[in-house]
Amino acid sequence: MSELSTVDILIEVGCEEIPHRFLPDALAELRARFVALLSTHGLMHGDLRVHGTARRLAIIIKDAQARQADRVEEIIGPPVEQAFKDGAPTKAAEGFAKKCGVDVSRLQRKATDKTE
Repeated sequence: MSELSTVDILIEVGCEEIPHRFLPDALAELRARFVALLSTHGLMHGDLRVHGTARRLAIIIKDAQARQADRVEEIIGPPVEQAFKDGAPTKAAEGFAKKCGVDVSRLQRKATDKTE
């Protein structure tokens, strides 16, 4: 597997005057939300720092993955009896393929514990 490239990211947000007493909580919230966001999307990163003034909030993310790692996802569709009639795809197969963003010809049969 090839190693993914990384980038350093700086995000600066201009805002209305933030009272000094709210700044520590705002920075902690900003940091927590970015850590959660990166984690949710499977993006690894290095050091993550937040900075702020009364009118600016900034976050610096070192060595963030430039893109998500490739992954294979298996999605189970309609049973073969519903998806194909006389070898031709039905509306069920076409709808499933469209929902998954693939052509009907790319659908594969697979036996499960319930059906094929």
